[in-house]
Amino acid sequence: MAWAMAEETVHELFVQQLVAKSENPNRFTVARSVWFCIIGFDSRLKMADAAIKANIKDEATLGDWRLLLNYTTKMSALRNEAAHGMLANFNGGEMKIMPYGTDMLKRKEPLTLAELKRRTTLFVDLEKALSWFRWSTGNQIKPDEHFATMPIPELVITLRKQATKSRKGQEK
Repeated sequence: MAWAMAEETVHELFVQQLVAKSENPNRFTVARSVWFCIIGFDSRLKMADAAIKANIKDEATLGDWRLLLNYTTKMSALRNEAAHGMLANFNGGEMKIMPYGTDMLKRKEPLTLAELKRRTTLFVDLEKALSWFRWSTGNQIKPDEHFATMPIPELVITLRKQATKSRKGQEK
């Protein structure tokens, strides 16, 4: 469910960016129709990326999007390991998921319940970060005056710090 919420937020971000400058009264229907014609998440993420890059010109905002895009791609791979895995019982103990049941020999350790919970937390944090990005780039709805600011999620702050550290490491 946590991953489904992250995907839904990418969908809403795509729609928001696609209809931003349209005056077509059916713009939301058109945008959602385009989205649901595409089945694979990788392709949908590319569509969202294209819509964002076409509308947003602010370099700092685009920088945040690049960080979130890369992180979303990474999280998608983690999601796929569990979603396409094979549930198995190892030595009569805890049920675990063998990522990609057809690739059993390529991975040494199956996914434990603790690892699945950790990934769920990562997906929840991703959804919060994507929601923040959508909110911060939205020009469709004026925020309620009592909720005029939304704090930057910890994940975005962490990704920014990692990117800065990486850039400094490359400059040496």
